[in-house]
Amino acid sequence: MDSKIVLVAPLNWGLGHATRVIPLIDSLYKHQFSVIIAADGKALRLLKQEFPETPCFRLPDIDVFYSPKHVFLKICLQIPKIFIKSIVEHFKLKKIVKKYPVDMIISDNRYGVWNKKTYNIFISHQLKLRLPKSISFLSFIYPLMLKLSLKPYDEYWVPDFEPGKDFSGLLSHHLSGFSSVKYVGVLSRFNRYLNGETMKKKYDILVILSGPEPQRTIFENIIFQQAEDKDIKVAIVRGVEQKEDVKSSADVFGVVHAEPLFHLIKQSGLVVCRAGYSSIMDLYVAGAQAVLVPTPGQTEQEYLAAYLKQKGYFYSATQQNFSLDNALTEAKNFAPPRYEQKDNERLEKEISNLKLKLP
Repeated sequence: MDSKIVLVAPLNWGLGHATRVIPLIDSLYKHQFSVIIAADGKALRLLKQEFPETPCFRLPDIDVFYSPKHVFLKICLQIPKIFIKSIVEHFKLKKIVKKYPVDMIISDNRYGVWNKKTYNIFISHQLKLRLPKSISFLSFIYPLMLKLSLKPYDEYWVPDFEPGKDFSGLLSHHLSGFSSVKYVGVLSRFNRYLNGETMKKKYDILVILSGPEPQRTIFENIIFQQAEDKDIKVAIVRGVEQKEDVKSSADVFGVVHAEPLFHLIKQSGLVVCRAGYSSIMDLYVAGAQAVLVPTPGQTEQEYLAAYLKQKGYFYSATQQNFSLDNALTEAKNFAPPRYEQKDNERLEKEISNLKLKLP
């Protein structure tokens, strides 16, 4: 029996979509599928590094421009461009499918990545949209647009659990009109590095900077200013290549890849980072105590930070009011549920079942 071919295509808005398909690809190989990767930019470079033997294609992504103010409104104004680019990527995908006899497509938030001749799966933790009050009138339009965009897909995979132990709240639960939603558990690249080893604590606080400019630099300046002359050990991952020496009493790193980043997290008493969903899954798998600081204007992150704070999983603070001292004090009262290896069984089960759904 020939190996079935699965094309995996993550979005290139930050690295979160790329990092969370790593355990997915690992599992596909484990179940004897062949894999093709179609991605763009940093996501493509990362996956080439992680899977050097896997065929990779550049599938141009949708560029979205951020603004320091009115972030969500700026993105909404780019919806026509996003729609057109989705159509373009759909037809460019056809060329790949003609070259390779693809049996299945797994798209992580790329709405144009599907094909009539394949079984199509869409991955997202956001099947509902959190809108700012200023444009809440769009809440009637968006569900219709979303369902129309997702109509070509056979299944929707949510990297989360059912209500109770969930991390995404109303973003992907209590849905109506979705009949093929599967909760496949958390998807984290850190699954690769779990070996039960206990690491000695080296840092009191680890700050991981990420996200779009200029907010990344604004938060970085806040952190560097507050980290000076502290009677605690601080490490800072800038998330960008260091082109010049940074003067600081903290230990400063540029770009840190997955395994050393996992070790840094395990060696730190507290992690401070953005409230991106993939970061939250990584924190959960690593068993880290953390403070979430959402990127200003990104309503999804603001919702997740507030929701997980309410659940008692992670303390959160706004960027404007952030304080390292308060973070150390308040975070002690929060802790996510304990990660267990059996959480991976959901994904393994769904991927094993895929063989029964393909001709």
